[in-house]
Amino acid sequence: MNNFKQYSKKSYEQIDGNTLHGRIRKRRIDKQIYVGDMHKLLGVSYSQYIKIENGEYQLHHMDKLIRLCEILDIAPEEIYTPYQIFIMNNQGKQIKAYRKANGLTQTELAERLFVHRKTVSKWENNTCQMPFEKWEKINGVC
Repeated sequence: MNNFKQYSKKSYEQIDGNTLHGRIRKRRIDKQIYVGDMHKLLGVSYSQYIKIENGEYQLHHMDKLIRLCEILDIAPEEIYTPYQIFIMNNQGKQIKAYRKANGLTQTELAERLFVHRKTVSKWENNTCQMPFEKWEKINGVC
């Protein structure tokens, strides 16, 4: 633990390093970056960054996640959520495999997810990222 002004040794040790937001906070402190600087480096609002460190908000945009890893000098695998891993590991192939395994056409899957068939096609061709909310509906299956 360094002498970063804001944290005593006791409060630093109380940060839960087993959670994503705890690992992010500890790494920021270790790198001696203030929250006021961190949010600017990351390109998010101050309040949004506070929510990230408090576990109240998850970044879903890959460009921001990559930037966060660069700033904190950590491997992406240490902070990515299952949704982000899904996106990075060829979402289209996974969606298509899920659809075929369940005997669904693109139209039928689209109807279940309340989107247009062309949207499913774009997801399967990796030309459009499946939104988190839609991924949640089929989470654990793909």
